[in-house]
Amino acid sequence: MRDLFKISILLLIYILFSAKSCSDSELKESRHEELVMATRDSIINKLDTEFLSEETFFLAQKSAEQKLLDLADFLNIYYQSNLDTTFKKQTARMILDIFINEDAEVMLGKNTRNNKVLTVKQLLESDFGSDCIKSTFHFDSLSLSETLTRRNGKTYFGALNFKQSFIAYKSMDTLIIEPFNSTADFYLTKVQKYFGAEMLEIWEVKIGNIKSVRN
Repeated sequence: MRDLFKISILLLIYILFSAKSCSDSELKESRHEELVMATRDSIINKLDTEFLSEETFFLAQKSAEQKLLDLADFLNIYYQSNLDTTFKKQTARMILDIFINEDAEVMLGKNTRNNKVLTVKQLLESDFGSDCIKSTFHFDSLSLSETLTRRNGKTYFGALNFKQSFIAYKSMDTLIIEPFNSTADFYLTKVQKYFGAEMLEIWEVKIGNIKSVRN
């Protein structure tokens, strides 16, 4: 936790000092540039070394768990029958941003099409839940099933176990899918982000395939 706090402070300092005043003298500008570069080097050093500690892997796991919980919340919003179109599109973007890419395969409730699991993109474009007044997804009992291991220089892979349940409220009846075991892949991968005027590579957690594990 201390490493993440240090990095946050360094990023804040870097952004603040990157926005220099136009009235700076040449001496102040020189010192300013030296400080910016020194702070940038500190950030890169943290990201490339300390940030890949066991503590970091634990934080990545917790981030993945939170993303799954966020996914359930976003799906509950997305599948409201009276949701404004603009808000629905924004929610769809937030759902897509949780995943490693739009082709990640997702098993939620009974969202199969001809016994094939839908991708995230297909799920959001399908008529899944269109006959419901309201749909409620619930994820709980999250735990680590596969520790993070390196796939390549910029990607680590892990997996979570969890239980998911689903309730669909229709005009005439209610569909209830009892809790069942599921797995979710997750990735710790490097992405490019802007900090001030600088483009840096930082580590980010993304969700991969979600599958059911029916007994």
